[in-house]
Amino acid sequence: MVLAFGLIATLLLAPTHAPLVSTIAIAGLLVLALIGTVAITRHKRIIDELHDIVHDAADGKMGVRVNNRQTQGYLAPLQNAVNQLLDLTEAFAKEAAGAMGHASRGSYYRKILPKGLRGDLIGYAGTVNAALDAMSEKTRSFTYSAGRIGEDIQSVVGSVSSSAKQLSDSSDFLSRQVSRIAEQANDMRLAADDSTEALNGIAVATEQFSASIRQIGAQINGSAELAEAAVSRARVADDHITRLDDMALRVTKVVELITDVADQTNLLALNATIEAARAGEAGKGFAVVATEVKNLASQTSRAAEQVIGEIGEMQSMTREAVSSVREINEKISEIDSGARLVAEAAREQTEVVGAISDRIDQAVRRMQTIAAILADVASGTTESGSVVLQLHSEATNLLGQADSLDGDVRRFIDKVLKVPDAAPA
Repeated sequence: MVLAFGLIATLLLAPTHAPLVSTIAIAGLLVLALIGTVAITRHKRIIDELHDIVHDAADGKMGVRVNNRQTQGYLAPLQNAVNQLLDLTEAFAKEAAGAMGHASRGSYYRKILPKGLRGDLIGYAGTVNAALDAMSEKTRSFTYSAGRIGEDIQSVVGSVSSSAKQLSDSSDFLSRQVSRIAEQANDMRLAADDSTEALNGIAVATEQFSASIRQIGAQINGSAELAEAAVSRARVADDHITRLDDMALRVTKVVELITDVADQTNLLALNATIEAARAGEAGKGFAVVATEVKNLASQTSRAAEQVIGEIGEMQSMTREAVSSVREINEKISEIDSGARLVAEAAREQTEVVGAISDRIDQAVRRMQTIAAILADVASGTTESGSVVLQLHSEATNLLGQADSLDGDVRRFIDKVLKVPDAAPA
């Protein structure tokens, strides 16, 4: 300022002391230039220092400050403002770091203290503190919900674990049952096969027996027919013998008539002989004839007696033959009746055996069907056994996973419950 006034005075005196004034003016300008150069150099150094400080702060070095001993001149307010800005920024950053550090550990009670802050920083602090309160509330809600969910999950896991254990036990029991059923089905199938073979053998034997019965029935029918024919022939023989007996009776009567004639002839011959003897020589020829007639009559009488005897014996034998034929006829009739009864019984037996054979055939087919079904059951049981084993394996895996999940849930709940409260106790 003094230099400026001097320059002004010099300019006013310039007309009278021109050389001196010029010299003084030049000297003043030089001094002014020197002072300006020094001031500019000093201000440049201060500005460069401020630039470095602001640059370091921009790089995150919040501890840099302007030296208080250098805060002089008209740039001092700028230097103080930079220091104050850095102080406020560092304080806000440290408060925010402290609050965020506690928040990172789950503690939301550490807030940014608004004391000493200015302007927007107070609003920022309020925003961060409100966010911390919201995070604290959400953490409480999350902790509560997580605890409830954890308890529900534990309950579900417990139920799943219990169900898996029960399923594992049931599948193990079912596996044993399926194995036993498979063995029993296989045994039943083998028994059915054996029964089928036995029934086939019985069917063959029954068919043979039926054929034998049919053959016997045919033979009995043949015998019955023969017996019936024999009865018929016996009846014919009985008729012939009866007729023969009748003829013998008639012959006997004829022979008796001949005997009577012979007796009368013999009597006549005797009378003729007597008369010839009385006649003498004249009656000799007649006596010879009478003797011949007598002899013939005697022979005829003896022959008739012999014939009568033969006829008597023949009649006796005929009566015996008639009696025998009638007995034979009765026996043959009885045999015929018996044969017919036997033939009827054989026919009924054939029908019964045929029905039995049909039933056996049906039983064989059913046993074959049962054997096929049992084979399918055995195959299906084997497949079911594989499925049950797989189910048991899956149940065991599920049980292990349920136990693992239960452990994870317990650790999660423990970890959630270990989260600190939003405010110190």
